[in-house]
Amino acid sequence: ESYANQPKVYRGAKIKGVVTGVSANEVTVDIGTKHTGFIKASELSDDPSAKVEDLVKKGDEPQPGLPYVDVAETDWFYDSVYYNYFAKTMTGMDETHFGPYGQLSRAQFALILYRMEGMPTVETKKSFGDITGDEWYGEAVLWAAEAGIVTGYQNGNFGPADMITREQMAVMMYRYAKYKENSL
Repeated sequence: ESYANQPKVYRGAKIKGVVTGVSANEVTVDIGTKHTGFIKASELSDDPSAKVEDLVKKGDEPQPGLPYVDVAETDWFYDSVYYNYFAKTMTGMDETHFGPYGQLSRAQFALILYRMEGMPTVETKKSFGDITGDEWYGEAVLWAAEAGIVTGYQNGNFGPADMITREQMAVMMYRYAKYKENSL
């Protein structure tokens, strides 16, 4: 038995392993090795009144893995991709490729923020010369413009296919944080 092999648990995610025991304070999980992992009840939920037995059951199956052939469980970023995939904030380039070493476009980053916000309904008078709103990223960019997160270029375009620069990303993240402050 070893705490070093403790499975990773994310808020709202299922256990990565088969649950072999449930007590009031912890869950014992077979993680597919000769060791057993332990998970404290407090790590399963943000609700201090939640009961472990209501969160997991003995015999629960392992959490499904990622569908991507270009992301291995041994990759240093696996847990981050895993979280974003199941939180539905980032999807792959297609059904089997995440594209971990690819660049991010301005439209893709706006879409990530939009998904983080829960994909709110878009009602805006904002517009860009190169976005109609019907594109796969259209609503996300228009929402971000209405929220003051993106402003586009001086020529009236957004440049959805342009690769986002670090400065642009920093500005969008800062504006998103300000938006979040104002929406609380």
